[in-house]
Amino acid sequence: MEYAMKRILIVAAVLTAFLSTSLLYAKDGLNAGGGFKFIYAEDENVLQKYFKPFAYAGWADDFFDVNASYYRWISYSITDELLDTREIDIHQPGLGLSFYPGDVTSVDIGYSYFTGDSSYRAHRFEAGLMLDLEKSDISFDYSFKKNMYDFVINIENIIQNAAAELSFDINDSISWDLAYDYDRTDYKTFGYIYDKHTVRTGLLYIKSKNCFILGGISGSADSSNVASFMADAGFTLKLYDHVKLAAIYMLTLEFVKNTVSGGGPGSSTSAIDTSVINTGSISISLYL
Repeated sequence: MEYAMKRILIVAAVLTAFLSTSLLYAKDGLNAGGGFKFIYAEDENVLQKYFKPFAYAGWADDFFDVNASYYRWISYSITDELLDTREIDIHQPGLGLSFYPGDVTSVDIGYSYFTGDSSYRAHRFEAGLMLDLEKSDISFDYSFKKNMYDFVINIENIIQNAAAELSFDINDSISWDLAYDYDRTDYKTFGYIYDKHTVRTGLLYIKSKNCFILGGISGSADSSNVASFMADAGFTLKLYDHVKLAAIYMLTLEFVKNTVSGGGPGSSTSAIDTSVINTGSISISLYL
């Protein structure tokens, strides 16, 4: 079902966001950029293949950063209750603000509005807090998204995410992180609530100022009684002064316990079904 796809995309989205917003490219003063991303994700029910051209412009200094952005989702698949799919295009303008009230504290807030085919409409709010300590970082993030679209019937979902992460510098090149992530989706139309708990640990290797490499493992459990184990690896590479390449790959093993009725009254047997899922994302960004 759509819930299974969501289990996979959540971690991939977090890792892709990190690769796409590396501080390698932060500049004081006026800054602008653009590029495109290609997203590939699949499970036993749904295949997602879509493009995301984007552009942004902003201003940054020692006290605050402000930016405006625009994303175009091309051939993004929406689903109905029976997992039939329809490809649509979506427009996503957004505004973001970061400010630094102290030497070790940063606060981020953001808003995005989505509109597209099939009467697709969505609002997303985001907020984050980060403490940049001498040898470690502590961060907290929260997001809320309400979306609606027409697919035979009007479908409405509310998606919330809360996360906390501890990152510790092992040396000048390697850091270790431990993160907890909670996701909750309220499928208003179908009267179903899906939630999931995920714990991830991993390493980040800074090979040079132009190259980051990361990898990690994670485990999760959700309200559909599915347990998952995931391994991920990715990199971000600055090829030239204005070009960045980023990629992430994740292998997911899902374990589902099924109970099958036996031959006699009240008898049953249990079996664990395992599925293997591949998820990936590639992005090429151009910066001014």
